[in-house]
Amino acid sequence: MRLAIDQSALLPELALVASAAEARSTTPGLSRLRLQALEGGSLRLTARNLEYSLASKLTAQITEPGGIWLPAKPFLSLMSMLDGEIAIATNQHNHATITAGRSHFRLPGEAADVSAIWRRCPKAQSPFPRRLWRLITRVDFAISEVTGSSTRPQRSSGSPAEY
Repeated sequence: MRLAIDQSALLPELALVASAAEARSTTPGLSRLRLQALEGGSLRLTARNLEYSLASKLTAQITEPGGIWLPAKPFLSLMSMLDGEIAIATNQHNHATITAGRSHFRLPGEAADVSAIWRRCPKAQSPFPRRLWRLITRVDFAISEVTGSSTRPQRSSGSPAEY
């Protein structure tokens, strides 16, 4: 993902959306902000908590579409200190490099679709042994109940031997 946006356009929307993210949460997804650079020149910001989620769409100069989850509060603090045009780029290790003028910062993030990677993998081609797959599906189920989303994998039959 590569994009450029003016700080004065980004900051008000970012402050609003980041207010949905919890400052301290035992569930990492609730303290993060999703940046998604879309084709057509728009940047989508999304954050959520246990009760609601907020999203906003801004106009930006998108060089390469993509997305990343970043810690919401540190990202908001950083953006409020910068001025002028801000360039944001991500690498294959899910780090966001933020550049404004002569300032360069790097924030660790998480792939925008990290939880969907193993869920999309067919069971027959799964790289996970059955026991590990069973443990992951149990943890995913517990997380989905906490966050209020319905991401529990569907079983094709009732037998736990498939997993």
